[in-house]
Amino acid sequence: MEPALRPMGLGEILDRTAQLYRGNFLLFAGIFVPYASCGLVLGLLSLALREWTRAAYAARALLWLRLSVIGLDWLLLFLAAGAAVAATNRAVAWVHLGEPATIRGAYQSIRPRLGRYLWLMTVIFFAVWTPVAVLYLGFFAVAAYLHVNLRAAAGAHAAANPHAMLVFGLVALTFGLLMIPALIYAILMGLRYALALPACVLEELSP
Repeated sequence: MEPALRPMGLGEILDRTAQLYRGNFLLFAGIFVPYASCGLVLGLLSLALREWTRAAYAARALLWLRLSVIGLDWLLLFLAAGAAVAATNRAVAWVHLGEPATIRGAYQSIRPRLGRYLWLMTVIFFAVWTPVAVLYLGFFAVAAYLHVNLRAAAGAHAAANPHAMLVFGLVALTFGLLMIPALIYAILMGLRYALALPACVLEELSP
């Protein structure tokens, strides 16, 4: 593909992107095969572990094991996704500039600085999603607190207690209202850092 380093409109950018991926589908699909394979294997292992603990009637006793496996799954998926995204950015630059691009070459080019790219993705994630995560954690914490205290005060009929339902409804409404500015913030910050990883990969900038 001939380089076209000039200002373009949104429609032209989307059309050029579609051409880029359509003409090099096997390259970009191949780059994401390790991530997809990792996700499939880890998902199957998690499902097998859950069914095994359920069949052994030991779901509560082995809860720590399931939580550990979930944490390990997320870590491995994050590593695989970070490598795939960084390799894709490298391959896109090569293809756009008319240089030869291969799956192996893309992964080899990002391997020396993979830690830098993963750290940048971590920083971006927390910068974008921290308010949303705090709201979710706060909502579930308050909901759990209300459930425990209202159930202790009202006994077995707490689920049908109108006062409990009213309090929970107010908490949910407050959460929903606070989530609107949090999502707006996440969108704006996501747009602000949208080109951070490509700049880090292609221009070797620090996080």
